[in-house]
Amino acid sequence: MFFELRNTVLVTFVIYMNIQCSNHNKTVMNKLEVTIEEVKKLHINDSKNELYELVIDEDQDIINLTGVTTSKNAFLDIKERLKNFIEVNNFVNLVPEFNSTNRIYGVCNVSVGNIRAIPDHSAELSSQILLGHPVLILMNEDGWLRVQTGDNYIGWINKESIISMDRAEFKEWTLNPKVIITNPFCFSYKEIGVDSPVISNLTAGNILKLSSSSLDKHHEIEYPDGRKAMVLKENTRDFEEWKSSLDLNGTNIIQLANQFIGIPYLWGGSTYKGVDCSGFTQFIYFFNGGRLPRDASQQFRKGVFIDSIGNFSAMEKGDLIFFGRREKDKIKINHVGISLGQSKFIHASGEGMVKVNSLDSTKPDFSLKEYKKYIAAKRYLNIRNHNVNDSVDINFFKNFIYE
Repeated sequence: MFFELRNTVLVTFVIYMNIQCSNHNKTVMNKLEVTIEEVKKLHINDSKNELYELVIDEDQDIINLTGVTTSKNAFLDIKERLKNFIEVNNFVNLVPEFNSTNRIYGVCNVSVGNIRAIPDHSAELSSQILLGHPVLILMNEDGWLRVQTGDNYIGWINKESIISMDRAEFKEWTLNPKVIITNPFCFSYKEIGVDSPVISNLTAGNILKLSSSSLDKHHEIEYPDGRKAMVLKENTRDFEEWKSSLDLNGTNIIQLANQFIGIPYLWGGSTYKGVDCSGFTQFIYFFNGGRLPRDASQQFRKGVFIDSIGNFSAMEKGDLIFFGRREKDKIKINHVGISLGQSKFIHASGEGMVKVNSLDSTKPDFSLKEYKKYIAAKRYLNIRNHNVNDSVDINFFKNFIYE
């Protein structure tokens, strides 16, 4: 089982000190380093969801503080504290910069967009985003975009995978009628008929603009970049109709989860094309109307404890089961699965694929490895006033338009 702890570190600060700098500047830079760390501890809660990258540099005896953050509170705090550093030039920027003309909105334009830890195709795959889903564009660098997805996850994606928009264009896209792909795998075609040239492959969760539904068995759909294609109606549902039909319950969660049995394990994956453990749980909840954070450690912070001592009889369908290790007074979560009730659970195993195992040593599918790592079970269903379940009516776009 591979750890569900990614190497991506999005909350950082790097200190560059010129060895030849004056003793006064050394003192100032040391104090500035402490200040940066204080602001980080005060305002940055999750390094995977918040960008905080500051650099101290000295150029010809002039001290500069440069960098970016997505935290408005951290940005304002740094700005205020730097009033006490008259020797320091402040070049810290708040990203993204919301205004009507900036093209900071983006929509994924491929069936599955790969989000990486650094801007390089050979870099670690840290997450994925589905066609038609939105991002905020934080940075643009050499053919790569640093983006923040709807679940707040930050990473790098190839520029060709995203269509950038200004506020008006993005709002227009969101207001158009759409369809969602419900078939795990299908295709869109240039014209009616499977013998027509393929426009692209599609997978469950893809969202496309609906151009026309007047045809008998096909929809005419439109991609974010304006390409038009035909897709069989049987592979789709009206997006608004789909949202209104969602019912987040244990039976539906398990029914969908079982469809993933045999799907290959893919570090960073979160679709039918391949999943890691938390990408699996996140997708299963998403497609039933619930929103979970991206990583197992983040999911562990949500929900309500059901068990932490091995009382597997307390578990119900749809509960999440967490695994990891205990280090003194800290818990390190590195794996998650979905309870099938009692001791059985389904998970994307790092050993190769999505499969069912048991925590009961008398069962043939018992996993000693996971049993030794068991930490707790948590519940996310039918819990009032709990933030995991606040937004069961999925709206992928509302968090972006009205910033």
